[in-house]
Amino acid sequence: MVIQATIIHANTRMHYDWLEKLIVSPRFHHWHHASDTEAIDKNYAATFPVIDRIFGTYHLPLKRWPLHYGTVTGNVPELLIAQQAFPFKQTHR
Repeated sequence: MVIQATIIHANTRMHYDWLEKLIVSPRFHHWHHASDTEAIDKNYAATFPVIDRIFGTYHLPLKRWPLHYGTVTGNVPELLIAQQAFPFKQTHR
């Protein structure tokens, strides 16, 4: 599992072909961090994408990568402690 976590967080365009249906790949994780409209609130699973399929949050377009990454609003605080509280504030939505 540690190797898998390291691989999916690597900034790589590696993909697993048919295995992507069974195990989270770097491409799957890229879509989790994407700010493209189609990717908002998608791909939460850490290891098994079937979790996202069950909850309707699965998104992995065939042979495509996201165009944009990061937050949609762009107003994330600079200080670490403020970043930790940021998701719980209603003003950023």
